[in-house]
Amino acid sequence: MMQITHPRFEDYRSRLRPESVVFEHSHSVSDTIPPVSIVTSVFNGGKTLQSTIDSVRAQKVDGMEYVIVDANSNDNTREIVEANRDVVTKYVRQKDEGIYDGMNFAIALARGKVIKVINADDLLSEDAVRHSLQVLAESDDPDNSIVNGYLDIINESGDKVDVFTERWITKSVPAFLHPSWFVPRAVYERLGLYSLDFRIASDYEYYLYARPTVQFLLQKRPLAEYRTDGRSAGFEGMREAIKISNHYLPWTTSRYIAGIYWMQKIRKLVLTRLLGEKGFYRLKRLVGR
Repeated sequence: MMQITHPRFEDYRSRLRPESVVFEHSHSVSDTIPPVSIVTSVFNGGKTLQSTIDSVRAQKVDGMEYVIVDANSNDNTREIVEANRDVVTKYVRQKDEGIYDGMNFAIALARGKVIKVINADDLLSEDAVRHSLQVLAESDDPDNSIVNGYLDIINESGDKVDVFTERWITKSVPAFLHPSWFVPRAVYERLGLYSLDFRIASDYEYYLYARPTVQFLLQKRPLAEYRTDGRSAGFEGMREAIKISNHYLPWTTSRYIAGIYWMQKIRKLVLTRLLGEKGFYRLKRLVGR
């Protein structure tokens, strides 16, 4: 059985170089702990980052922290962040080693009681932060809970083309909806951060890893808008997901999930080429998936 490791907060805090901090608001180094930290890891996200920042600005939650970690982008990412100092509380430019390394770095720099990762091409849904904080506050065990919810699927133009709901992959494994997650700091401190043993599917691995000890508080409403860029849906992501399933799930369940993944990938590939992306999602709605 393969060994999977999960880095800790201290593994990343020690990596931060003082010269990498482009700016940091004075209240972000005060003793007051923010109720929530929104974090974005980005590399060359100039095409979509402004929309992401706008969705954070629209949340209207007092004391909210927004940390952006930039892996030394060479497009206009820095100019966009600099122009949004009213909402971005800390901006760091320092090279990372990939998607989850950058994500872990941003999480480790966050100070909030709850941490929300939002990718530089995704958006927060209206009122998602306030709603999720309220759900956690009303939970019987907030330090061992993760809020997740539906995802509005948007294309490269920002048009909504579908909705991901709680539909189940199998009777024992539901869709995990990672872009919607709101995670208490206590969960990351106890379980560690995202594994670097996988390039694409570490969010799926974290879900299966956390599931035995964490309750997922599913909200039947969109909490985020997820852009279809093909990374996690590609063949490499699918191969990683199958490997992860083999590690955590019974053999029969893992084989069943593998079959579903490959069938869905081939179906989407063929139908998207025939109908285009909008046509594919329109057909899915017509036939009920």
